[in-house]
Amino acid sequence: GGCGGGCGGCGGMQGCGGMMQQMNQMSQMMMNPMMMGGGMGDMNEMMKKMTEMMGGGGKKTKEEKTAAKQKKSKDNANVVFVGGLRKTTEEDRVAAHFAKFGQVEHVDIKRLPDGTSRGFAFIKFADTEAVDKVIEAHAKHMIDNKWVEVKKHDGLAASAGLT
Repeated sequence: GGCGGGCGGCGGMQGCGGMMQQMNQMSQMMMNPMMMGGGMGDMNEMMKKMTEMMGGGGKKTKEEKTAAKQKKSKDNANVVFVGGLRKTTEEDRVAAHFAKFGQVEHVDIKRLPDGTSRGFAFIKFADTEAVDKVIEAHAKHMIDNKWVEVKKHDGLAASAGLT
């Protein structure tokens, strides 16, 4: 023998028990600083180490994504979407209509490569109050005798704020 029953069907330390034991030690090591509540500093260090263990800068990209997302919705807070424009309606007509609600910074009618209007546009206002007024007057937007659909540009974020 020389094995003293420790060899069993498990192949010594590396077998059943061994693997579990290692796992337990690891999770205890990871939990301990948290359990002792060793101040926020420890927590942050822990998080950093865990992030590094999980493949380096994984966290960074996520933060960048959210930052980009927030910036986008902030920029779009004073942008409205206008749909259902006539193909013949030009930027200045649209700008003139929306000037009643506030200072129009930019009108962007989306066009096909050959220059024909695709029938919708984005209007950027100088401030967000104008956007609210435009949305309130939703039913009254007539340009070139045609009713146009007006919506806030960033659908989700905007309606979340409204409800």
